[in-house]
Amino acid sequence: DRDLRYEYVNPSAAAQGRQRVVDVVGRRVTEVFPGSETSEYVRALREVLRDGSARALRTDFTLPDGSVGHYAVHIEPVDDGLFVLSIEETEQRTAERALEDTLARYRALLDGLPDWVFLLDGNGTVNGPYGANGLADALETSADSGALNYVPHDQNGDGLYDFRSLDSDGDGLSDNVEKGPGNVPVDSSSTGGR
Repeated sequence: DRDLRYEYVNPSAAAQGRQRVVDVVGRRVTEVFPGSETSEYVRALREVLRDGSARALRTDFTLPDGSVGHYAVHIEPVDDGLFVLSIEETEQRTAERALEDTLARYRALLDGLPDWVFLLDGNGTVNGPYGANGLADALETSADSGALNYVPHDQNGDGLYDFRSLDSDGDGLSDNVEKGPGNVPVDSSSTGGR
């Protein structure tokens, strides 16, 4: 009604608020949701009552059980007060935030990669094209320049580039021992110490 008292609430709307219909009907919004007096939602309800213009908003609500629900709300003026349609978006917004977090982690990972990351074929060979000097163009500052556009890696800092080192990670196991048949890693961490 015009005093923000619920006259009708369907079971779905009551469930969105973690309430029962009988516990909502006849009570004011601010009684059902203590602390909502200054919320964006209650402010929008009052604005629609005052100016008669519909409103749509996405809002968060602290529910009686302490959890936070996320809702898309559409408010329409009607003769006796307001008609409110709410769609709970809690699961969707939680999934969106998880996706955003995952994308941010992947962006950070990619941003941290050196510019000299190359595509390798299934045998570990850098994809071409290749210059007359036999080097893949992707490995040189310009085709056939002979000037490499990357610094070979030295994982364990022993002064030997990994492609020359017999123990590139410095764990005391030969790289040949750590790579089993078919280039599959075989070390104590992946075999449970066997």
